[in-house]
Amino acid sequence: MAQVTVKVNGQNFTLACDDGEEAHLTGLARQVDARISTIKKDVKSADEKQLLLMAGLLLADELIMANERIQELEETIAGHKGEFLETDGEKPPRVSPALEDRLTGMLEKPPAAWKTLQPGSGELTLVMGGYCLAR
Repeated sequence: MAQVTVKVNGQNFTLACDDGEEAHLTGLARQVDARISTIKKDVKSADEKQLLLMAGLLLADELIMANERIQELEETIAGHKGEFLETDGEKPPRVSPALEDRLTGMLEKPPAAWKTLQPGSGELTLVMGGYCLAR
């Protein structure tokens, strides 16, 4: 078990975490500290407990909104599955002819956005019709 010291609202806290999770925990603490800093600019009279509560509520609200957005996107994607994949039960799904034509066309005349890709970076982002595919 590892230990990491984080600073939130000007105070140091030593926390235990699994080995290798130190950077992640430090990043989480930075998020909480950033929310507290923002709140302190707007609310001058809040004590430490109130600041922590408000920061927690802001983060919980962001999480709920993000989860709702994920649900909306999953429903949208589910509604479009038949447009891009074809299945006939037992065989693995295959790309639909419509999507294959779109991809072939893009390869023949790549969009301008593809110019921003860094060769050899190990990352590929393809944006099509509002969907982003990343590897």
